[in-house]
Amino acid sequence: MTKTQRYIVLMLVILCSFWVHNDSFANPQHTASVSKEKSFVPIDSDIVVFQLTIENNTTTTNMTLSDMVFDKTALDFNFDQFEYIKVYQDGGDNSFNESDGLAAEKTDNSGDTTTLAPTVENTNKTIGTEEDETFWIVFKLKDTTTFSAQSEITFHSVEVCDESEFCSPTILSDKNVNQITATGIQLSYFDDIKPNFIFPGSTNIPIAYLNITAKGDDLTNMNLTIKDTNGKFSDSDDSGITSVSLVQQMDALLGEDPGAYSSPVDGEAGFTKVIQEISSDSIDVWSNTVVTLNTWTGLTTLDNGTDYGMWLVYDFGDNIVVTADSSFKVSIIPEDFFGFNTQSTNTIVTPTYGVHEIPFAGIEISDITNLSGDDVYDRNTAIPILSFKLKSHQTSSTVKEISIINNGTVPFFATEGPAENIEQISIYYDDDQTNTLSTDLDTKVGTLILNPDSTNTSERAPVTLNNVVLSAFDNNDDNAKTFFVVYHVASDIEANSNATSNYVTAEIGDIVASGNLGDDNFVEFKASIARNESTLSSTPVASVELVETIIQIIETEDISETNAYDGEIKVPMLYLKFKSDVITQAGKLTIKNNQANFYSRANGVTKIWIYEDKNGNKALDDTDKFLRSTTEFTTTGEASLENIEFNYENEFLILYDIGLLASEEEKPFAAQIENIEITDGSSSVSGVLPTREVAQIIPIDNLLHEQDSVTIVNNSSADATIFNLNITVSNPSSTKITVTKLEPKFYLNDKSGLDISYEFSCEIASVGTIPFELVAFGQEQLLFSCSHNIPYSSGVSILDAYIEYQETADPDQENLLFRYQDGESDWHLVSGTDILQKNIFSDITSADIPPSYVTHPLKLCDSKASSISNCKSFLNGASIAEDKILSLVFVDASSIDESSIRLIRGTDNLFQKEELNKNMKTFIFNKEENLLQFYVGEKSADISLSMSDLSGNSLPLMSINYLISEDIELTNPLFYPNPYSLGSSNLKFGYSISRDNTEVEIYIYNHLGQLVYNLSQTVNSGLNTLEISDTEDFMIPGIYICRMIAKQDGDVVSSKTTKLVIY
Repeated sequence: MTKTQRYIVLMLVILCSFWVHNDSFANPQHTASVSKEKSFVPIDSDIVVFQLTIENNTTTTNMTLSDMVFDKTALDFNFDQFEYIKVYQDGGDNSFNESDGLAAEKTDNSGDTTTLAPTVENTNKTIGTEEDETFWIVFKLKDTTTFSAQSEITFHSVEVCDESEFCSPTILSDKNVNQITATGIQLSYFDDIKPNFIFPGSTNIPIAYLNITAKGDDLTNMNLTIKDTNGKFSDSDDSGITSVSLVQQMDALLGEDPGAYSSPVDGEAGFTKVIQEISSDSIDVWSNTVVTLNTWTGLTTLDNGTDYGMWLVYDFGDNIVVTADSSFKVSIIPEDFFGFNTQSTNTIVTPTYGVHEIPFAGIEISDITNLSGDDVYDRNTAIPILSFKLKSHQTSSTVKEISIINNGTVPFFATEGPAENIEQISIYYDDDQTNTLSTDLDTKVGTLILNPDSTNTSERAPVTLNNVVLSAFDNNDDNAKTFFVVYHVASDIEANSNATSNYVTAEIGDIVASGNLGDDNFVEFKASIARNESTLSSTPVASVELVETIIQIIETEDISETNAYDGEIKVPMLYLKFKSDVITQAGKLTIKNNQANFYSRANGVTKIWIYEDKNGNKALDDTDKFLRSTTEFTTTGEASLENIEFNYENEFLILYDIGLLASEEEKPFAAQIENIEITDGSSSVSGVLPTREVAQIIPIDNLLHEQDSVTIVNNSSADATIFNLNITVSNPSSTKITVTKLEPKFYLNDKSGLDISYEFSCEIASVGTIPFELVAFGQEQLLFSCSHNIPYSSGVSILDAYIEYQETADPDQENLLFRYQDGESDWHLVSGTDILQKNIFSDITSADIPPSYVTHPLKLCDSKASSISNCKSFLNGASIAEDKILSLVFVDASSIDESSIRLIRGTDNLFQKEELNKNMKTFIFNKEENLLQFYVGEKSADISLSMSDLSGNSLPLMSINYLISEDIELTNPLFYPNPYSLGSSNLKFGYSISRDNTEVEIYIYNHLGQLVYNLSQTVNSGLNTLEISDTEDFMIPGIYICRMIAKQDGDVVSSKTTKLVIY
């Protein structure tokens, strides 16, 4: 053995002599000791299992922590179940917290042994000279670890190195073995418990059910924090979640469905009990995004292994904003749900209850619009004041009540006495989805008659709706429903005493609805935001000023049917109701047709009628009174009817005549009141103009067709004075019809010529009568015997037919078939393209003759009640008294278009009425009686009468004049015939006088100046006639002078002279 070898052996002996067996020491330069920390290890949590303390005994050398060896020495699971093992160097406060520094970490542990050490660059491993350092050994179990499973973990050894990188291991003993138990809160979730949606105002709603079991150890001081990133925990009002409760299910079993939620009952034992309840006034545990349930007074300890069922129950405010994407969230993550075990270790929930979003269901109010516009409103009018849209989100809803708020100076009627101010509110649903109110096309879904016995106040009116169902909104405008609010103003307005103007307002208050939860389960709620105390309104608030007017539009209604036949006449379109403050006012009514097919020809509307609806049944019948008609249109889209009379209360019907080719245009007809202008009296009109009601009707093909339906055959020779016409009518349709009128027509010189049928006389000369029925595809033939009995016109007469008929099943309908003008202005006969004609001749030799369409003489009547047969004859230019009635009897008025009649008396235009009134500028025209009458007025006048036939051809102008004088005047003394032939008929003498009850004396002198005849009589004004028998003594051939005088109080006031020749 060399000297060197002996030295080494000696040194080893010396070193070994220093070795003393001690648990805390592995090296005389340092000591290492270990102690157990937590033995209950909550799954998925960082838990300190061991505390390692290393003391550096040297004064010159720093040391560093190196390898640490752990063994699984017994029981259930090995290191595979650990997410990681971490070692932290204490930060100096001798407690494990966030100030500690990570010294070592290992995540890939496996098997029964694992070793970890700090990395070379890690600085949290140094033990300074003469210092001791504490290291915390932290284990984290994987979330897949079985609850309550155990494992015996031995901290086997630790290695410490000096600055020269000399490392010495220390075998640890005493307190280096820790039997750990995997603990936690086991949770079962029942996602089908959460509702699909929530309605505002819902209470006691189970949001989630949690099955909780403490595993491995008891738990106390439970803490449950719920987060909602949508911020729907209401912190000040009722616009969100107002309370949160934790309710224990008393008979819960882990993993089992609890069934339907049963609310706890105060003071009664039951299946559930409240563990904790908090609300928005629980300041310390409540914010709009976070609430915390940390005082489980009803359950202080979760016993190890015992199953607990917990309901999470919400109450919701009734003023939640509901939109298509409004919702609240329920989020519980591990750090938000925990308790403390018996070692005061925080134990969290595993697994996490993730984020669940639950939408709010209900009704959204949008598009609130002021409807009043620039229209003028007064008493008796209906005011469309507000519109709005309702959308039902998530599910269908039934709207039951809408409250309307009026803060105007004209309140809702709510006091005793006769109705005043706003007496009724109507709500309409926009059925035709035009976003425009039409009381005809839209559906009235709610009406409230306001009165002190109703549910309304002077400011609030809750209108009950007829269960209006809103389907779930799916971003389709079809299920966003529009509603209109209409105020009805009473006949009297009494504003608030301090009001400076009369006005009403409209805002939306409570909207009460019921929502469908499914399975015929409904819950009542209020629509989003709008409240009686906090209303929703248009911008600015809908407000209407009520002003004083003379005429008020009370009501308009579409009374049209869906279809009308080509050729159908007097087709109902609109009903109008007005009130007037004065007895009579004249005005002009303008009708708008937005289809622009006022044509006067067969391919459009040919005529407009206005009737007064006398019985108010909104249908034309025999009691109704004709007011005006026109075939002349301002434009294709507009027509005016003038001189319409407005009285205290008026109900009008607007009717159309439809052209025979209308359906070929494939367009409907429309009617709307565009405007009302008062031409006599006040010009103020209140109500909606243009009216919101637009009547519309679609024409369909005529049942009878020209050429297919009518044939005419002339069975007589061309020069026959009396000729026979054989007319056959066929029904090419499958509908049974009744022909109510059939007659030949005669047109002068051309198929477009003047209708001169009044010059002809035609009678049925065969078996058959009118009316008659025609079954489907049937036909009827009638023979007419005709003659030109008024030979006024000459030239050629074109023969055709005129037919009035109706569906047998619809006697109120009337259709026409007669010649027509098409859209190209070509004329067509109904009897076909082959023109049947006859030469006619006139025997009139003087051009100065009255028109042939009037019978002569004209008649002058004393009163409206006078029979024509009792009236005096009238000679043109005669003297007459004031306020007499001049009567014209037509040969056949059926061929006259009454809308074309223009009657001018002096400078006055007279308008057609159904009754005469001497104080008004009117005439009457009775087609059935062939009669036209008018008052002559109070002064002399020239009269002109112009008219057209049914096809628009002008009839010959008729001119008349008469003398009206305050003085007594004799005019037009005349013998006739003159010269007079003895032995013929009696001699007639006629004259006119201007005043009633006038004394007249007649003197006749022969050629020698001798008085041969005299007569004294008292007569009335107008034409007076007497007959002189040829047996009178003076009746011999010769020349005679007649002088007549008129006396007043015995004095001669007028005289006239005329001649007589007898041969």
